[in-house]
Amino acid sequence: MVTVGSIQAGHAPNIINDHVLMKLTVRTLNEQVRETVLQRIHDIAVAQAESFNATATLTTSTAARCCVTILRRTPWCGRWRQRCLAQSRWAR
Repeated sequence: MVTVGSIQAGHAPNIINDHVLMKLTVRTLNEQVRETVLQRIHDIAVAQAESFNATATLTTSTAARCCVTILRRTPWCGRWRQRCLAQSRWAR
């Protein structure tokens, strides 16, 4: 999942700014998919900029690791969730 969390490009509504800063969040389930998504974001940004005779510079941060689902733990999580819900008012 790719989320555009912030776009900063000046304040005037009728002027195309010469600089824009976009901040994205990328969430994937494994590192291989993450690398593919980051490469596609790079390719799209560069191609779009070049189509307007501009340039694009991308900086990535690996602040968080990928979420990995451990399949053998999935049934345990389901049972734990059922126990918790059975004791709550939301189960009714």
